[in-house]
Amino acid sequence: KGAAVVNAKISTRTGDIQPVRNEKFYLLDKDLEEILDDAGIDDETGQGLKNAFGLSILYPDRYGETRAKALREIAKHTKYTALTDANGKALINDIKPDGYYLFGITKTRGGFAIWSSPVTITPGENILNLSPASITEAQ
Repeated sequence: KGAAVVNAKISTRTGDIQPVRNEKFYLLDKDLEEILDDAGIDDETGQGLKNAFGLSILYPDRYGETRAKALREIAKHTKYTALTDANGKALINDIKPDGYYLFGITKTRGGFAIWSSPVTITPGENILNLSPASITEAQ
């Protein structure tokens, strides 16, 4: 079995780096873009499926159907989850060594940040230091 230590941070508009507190990170068996495509999400803004999903998290009243479809489909492909602590760290234990897609999303004052990248989990401890995600600002 393997374990993954996730270390998540965001980069603010001013360049400050802040930990991502109290957010769930997922190990998925499929790429987020493919999952959102399978969910039949409409790209209402023309900025891509990830942005459409991000806007649905930021504005659930406006994009409720998109949010519900996306979360239902993501749940089908979720293999492991963990919640970050006050320092932006999360520990996922007892992972079957394999290839996964690490996914996370967080709301910020002015927008959202999404992580979505392939990872390989090997036996023992795997440190997943995520590059500070840039915030996608909502208009």
